Amino acid sequence: MIKTAISGALGRMGNRLSVLIKLDPEMECIGGIDKTHGIYNEIEVFDNPKNIISLADVVIDFSSPEFTPVLARQCQEYGKPLVSGTTGIDAAGLDVMKECADDIPIISSPNMSLGVNLLFYLTEVATQILKNDFDIEIMEIHHHHKKDAPSGTAKRLGEIIAKVKNQEYDKSVITGRSGNVGERTKEELGIFALRGGNVVGEHNVMYFGATERLELVHKATTRDTFVYGAIKAAKFIVGKDPGWYSMADVLGLFTSKE
Repeated sequence: MIKTAISGALGRMGNRLSVLIKLDPEMECIGGIDKTHGIYNEIEVFDNPKNIISLADVVIDFSSPEFTPVLARQCQEYGKPLVSGTTGIDAAGLDVMKECADDIPIISSPNMSLGVNLLFYLTEVATQILKNDFDIEIMEIHHHHKKDAPSGTAKRLGEIIAKVKNQEYDKSVITGRSGNVGERTKEELGIFALRGGNVVGEHNVMYFGATERLELVHKATTRDTFVYGAIKAAKFIVGKDPGWYSMADVLGLFTSKE
C-alpha cells in the first residue's frame, strides 16, 4: 500500500484525488496539505506540510506555482518523492525543484493526462519529420474559468516544436494576429487560446502543408484523466533513484530530454 499525501487537497484536483485514491487497492491517502487545517472528505488536511510529509511514501501536488517549490524543499528534507501537476511555475521555481531532484525523485508535468503525454511524444516525432515542409500552429480550448493563456500544455507543445526546429520558443511564438501583419514566416509558431463554457481541455497541433494537413488532437472529457495520470506517476516514482523524471518516463516513451 502506497501512503500518499495530497498537496492542494481542498482544490478541485485535490478533491478528486482523495476520492479516486480510496478506490485504488494499491494506494492509501493518509492526509492532505492546504491553507486550512481540518477534516475534509474524511481525511485530515494540514496547514503545515511537515506534519504529514514525513509519514508519506509519496506526495502528489496540485497546489500553486508559488507553493510547489517550497513543497519540493520540504520533500527534499524528508527524502520523499514528489509528483507535481501544478502549472505556471516560473523559471526560478523550476530551478529550485531541479536542485531538489539531486536528492529525491521528482515528476513535474503541466498535464498529467496519459493521452496528452503521448501527444507530446507524437508532436516531437511529427515535427522532426515535417519541420521543413509544413507550417505548424497550436490551438487550445478551455473553460471560461481558466486564468492563464496559453495553457501550460500548449506552451509545452510549443517548446517541443521550437526545440526540434532549433528555435528559441520566446522568439518564435505568436499568440495573436490582427491587422496587416504580413505573410506568415517559416519561423513563426502560432499558439491560440479559446475560452468558453465548461471545456475541460482540448489541444490541437496542426501541420499545414502545400497539399495536405495533419492534425494531432487530444480532448479531455473529465478532469479525472489528470488524476489517474498522477496516480500512475506516483506508483512509478516510489522507489526510484533521485532525479528529474517526466511522464514520458512513466509511459516508457523515448523522447529528447528537457
